[in-house]
Amino acid sequence: ETLSRLRQISQGIQRQGLDGLATMVRDLADRTPVSAPVGSDTARDFLSRMEGEMRIARADLGFLLDTSGIVRMRRQESGERDLIGQNLAFRRYYTEGRAGREDLYGALGAFTSRRGIYASAPVFRDGRFKGVMVARLRAEEVESLWLSSFSEPLALISPEGVVLASNVPDWRLATLASQDSSLRRIRASRQFGDSVHPLGVDLSRSTTRWNSHP
Repeated sequence: ETLSRLRQISQGIQRQGLDGLATMVRDLADRTPVSAPVGSDTARDFLSRMEGEMRIARADLGFLLDTSGIVRMRRQESGERDLIGQNLAFRRYYTEGRAGREDLYGALGAFTSRRGIYASAPVFRDGRFKGVMVARLRAEEVESLWLSSFSEPLALISPEGVVLASNVPDWRLATLASQDSSLRRIRASRQFGDSVHPLGVDLSRSTTRWNSHP
């Protein structure tokens, strides 16, 4: 019964949460006005579209990186540090996008001020790389929509081994030991939700780490 409920949770996260996020970044990447000056009517129209699509996908952050990895346009909450002008070329979603690849569900903000699942899609025009579209689904959304209904301890673990979301607050941002066989199974599936099942991981063990500290 527990495994059946886990599979239902997995499907909900995948189809309603992550697939919606992926669809959104792909659509915005296709519609990004790469040549429009910031502040122009075209850019404002695009930002309005971004805001509407983010609301539907429950994303709380969306931004466009230019060819150098600089944040050119963004929609974000006022309480966060403004990303405009920030150089994020060191982030995986930029390096993957530069190589022409999407980065869906793998890059996450576990060690930033907000926990969240990031999805990104490269922007190409006439075969040329023009930037990367990025969006974030807050971990709190995953917890409130899907994990809170479980009485059993539950965690969403990233391919990197970080507990991104959990109905146990003390587990959040714990990191599994890299040699853990359960983590290898997660890495093999790569994407969140593809193979959610009990892993037999005890997150209270000394082999877990909190923000890189034992």
